[in-house]
Amino acid sequence: MEPETDTEKLKEDQTVRRKNNPCGCIAAGALGGAFLLILVWVLMGNYLIASDKLERVDAIVILSGAENDRIPEAARLYLEGYSDTVILTDTGWSVFPDLEKETIGIDPNVIKTTELTEMGVPISNIILPETIVNSTAGEAEAVLDTMQRQGMESAVIVTDPYHTRRAKIIFENIFEGTGIQLFSHPVAGHWFKPFSWWLHPQGWKFAILEYLKIALQQ
Repeated sequence: MEPETDTEKLKEDQTVRRKNNPCGCIAAGALGGAFLLILVWVLMGNYLIASDKLERVDAIVILSGAENDRIPEAARLYLEGYSDTVILTDTGWSVFPDLEKETIGIDPNVIKTTELTEMGVPISNIILPETIVNSTAGEAEAVLDTMQRQGMESAVIVTDPYHTRRAKIIFENIFEGTGIQLFSHPVAGHWFKPFSWWLHPQGWKFAILEYLKIALQQ
C-alpha cells in the first residue's frame, strides 16, 4: 500500500474530530442557520423601504394614516426648502395617538392643518384633499388630479418606511406617462429599520401585510 499523503491524513483527522465532537457541528449549523435567517429578514425589511435622493419639488405629499410621524417629517422637508407646497390626502383613517382624547369628533384634516401650521408651514401653502378615498391607489389618483390642475411637475411622497415600496409602485403605475417626477421618502427615525424591524411588536404585522398587498396588486 502507498503511504498516506498529508492531505489524506488531514481529512481523516477532521473526520475523527467531527465524530468525537457532534455538539460542535450542531452548534455551527445552528449559528449558520440563524445567520441566514437574519439575513433573509434584513433583506425583507430593506426591500420594503424605498428611499430616493431628494431634489427640490413642486409638492410634498403626506399620505394618510400614521400622520403622527408623517406630518413632522413633511414639515421638516418644507422648512429645509424642498418645496413650497404640502398636499394632504384623506383615506378616512388617521392616527394621532398623542391627541386621541382631545380630537374625538374633529375633522382629521383640521388637525393635520393645525399641526403643519404650528410647525411652520403657512396654511396658504397647504392643499387639502377634496375627496375621501379608501386606498393608496385612491390617494395616488387624487394627488395626480390635484397636481395636474395645479400644473405641478414633481413631488416627494412621505410615508412610513414599510409603506414606501408599495406606495412607490402604485404611484409610478398611476402617474405613468404623465411626465411628473416622483420621489419616495420614508419618515426619518422610524422604528421600522432593516436590521431590527422583526424585534418590534408591530414589525411582522406590517411587513407581512405589505408583502401580501404588493403581491395582490401586481
